[in-house]
Amino acid sequence: MKLAASALVVIVALIHFGIMFAEMYPFDHPMLLAKLESKLGFAEGQGTHAGPIVLNAGLFNGFLAAGLIWGWKAKVNSFQIRAFFLSCVAIAGVFGALTLPSLVTLWIQTLPGITALVVNWLARDYGGNLANCALECD
Repeated sequence: MKLAASALVVIVALIHFGIMFAEMYPFDHPMLLAKLESKLGFAEGQGTHAGPIVLNAGLFNGFLAAGLIWGWKAKVNSFQIRAFFLSCVAIAGVFGALTLPSLVTLWIQTLPGITALVVNWLARDYGGNLANCALECD
C-alpha cells in the first residue's frame, strides 16, 4: 500500500510538471493560442492577452509538483506534506472544473489528486510518516 501511495504521489507530481510545461513554455505557439481562443472564447488574436495569467498558473502547478516531490522524499511528516499538496491539487481541480468551460481539469487534476490522497491516507502510520518508498517498500 505504501508503494502505491508513493507511486500515485509521483504520478500526480509528473502530471503537474507536465501542466507547468504546457502553460509556461510553448505558450506563444500559434496552435496553442488558437486552441486557447476557441476554448475560452477569446477573439482571434486576443489569446496573447491571457499570457501572464496562464504563465502564473503554470508556475503554481510547478510549486504543487515540487511540494509533492518534497512529500514523497520527506523522512519526517511525509503524510502531512503529501496531504496538504494533494488537497491543494484537488481543490484547484474542482475550482478549474467549475470556472473553465471544459471539465478536463476534473479528470486530469482532481481525480488523480483525490485518488492519491485517499491511498496515502490508507497507507499512513499514526506518526504522520510514510516509509520512503521510492522502490524499496514491502
